Amino acid sequence: MVRVDAPSGAPVSASSAQPGATPALLAKGGIINATVVGRTAGGQPIIQTPGATIALDGRGAIAIGSKITLEILTDPAAAKPPAAASAILRAGAGEALFRATGWNTLAQALSTLENADPARFQQVVQNTLPQPGTKLGAQLLFFLTALRGGDLRSWLGEAPSKLVERERPGTLARLGGEFQMMSKAAGEPSAGDWRLALIPLYNHERVEQIRLFQRRAKQNDTEDESGSKRFVLDFTLTRLGHFQIDGLVKADNSRVDLIIRTERPLDHKVQVEIGQIYNAAAELTGIGGGVAFQAAPGNFIEFPPLDPAEARDGLIV
Repeated sequence: MVRVDAPSGAPVSASSAQPGATPALLAKGGIINATVVGRTAGGQPIIQTPGATIALDGRGAIAIGSKITLEILTDPAAAKPPAAASAILRAGAGEALFRATGWNTLAQALSTLENADPARFQQVVQNTLPQPGTKLGAQLLFFLTALRGGDLRSWLGEAPSKLVERERPGTLARLGGEFQMMSKAAGEPSAGDWRLALIPLYNHERVEQIRLFQRRAKQNDTEDESGSKRFVLDFTLTRLGHFQIDGLVKADNSRVDLIIRTERPLDHKVQVEIGQIYNAAAELTGIGGGVAFQAAPGNFIEFPPLDPAEARDGLIV
């Protein structure tokens, strides 16, 4: 067990000690310094230690950038692993990876590439990285195709990969391992038969993460939807907060219905504009359907569908 002394003085327990720390630090009585770097979609503080990134068990109001101290209270060799961590490992890589709001290893690789060869970095940004703009659809398809094959170099490119490998040894190998885990999560169903694809989104400041969940629609989703496909795009926006786009695609691809869920109601003008875009796309493609909005409460679908008693814990990858 780990005790976290936050700036406010309120102790918050950590979900797990970092695997990369030295044995001396992980021994009982060991002290580890860390920094609050963000929050999970569920509001848990995310801290960065010298060896790993960790989600804290709790939703204390700890400001991002705060310096905190972790104290090891029990001997890790004798401690029982958290139930949620065991469940995550059993279920596959998706449940562990989904908790991160960004992709730190990819961000490090991009930073290395930018410093070493700015021109090649711009090529990767313009042609490869999914980002808001007219190329987003093609960039998403390119990434998902590469993810299906599990080959990082087929997505990032051979020359950029070699450059990162040369300039920052070990980063490319770590990035490739994470890419393969993400590929496995996208190809193998976990709890609830959902398949999870983690998609990086480059916003010119950092690499964000979109979670795309997919599965065949079940009988209790809607009436008479046998053979239909269901997908949920799950992400967090700076101003709007938690955001979900829940879609149902009929088996014959003749209709796509969407539900947009937000924490707070979208402005009426925004809803009208979204509806207009949706209708224009329907006319262009000949595909029918409709779009609806839910907010306050947003009735979000919770991912991953873990046991409620275990859902609070988890190691950030």
